[in-house]
Amino acid sequence: MAKIISAVLYIMVFIPVWFVRRAFGIGRYERVFHNGVTAWDLPIDITRSSK
Repeated sequence: MAKIISAVLYIMVFIPVWFVRRAFGIGRYERVFHNGVTAWDLPIDITRSSK
């Protein structure tokens, strides 16, 4: 019975979630996520003095 429940859960939940994440690129480890601007992309302002 547990095998049937886990198979149904896999088919009804995990496969559609995987498909949506893959189709729209909304996962954390997708390329689209890593194309955003980060702190490394910002210029350094060396004219300000740090006090």
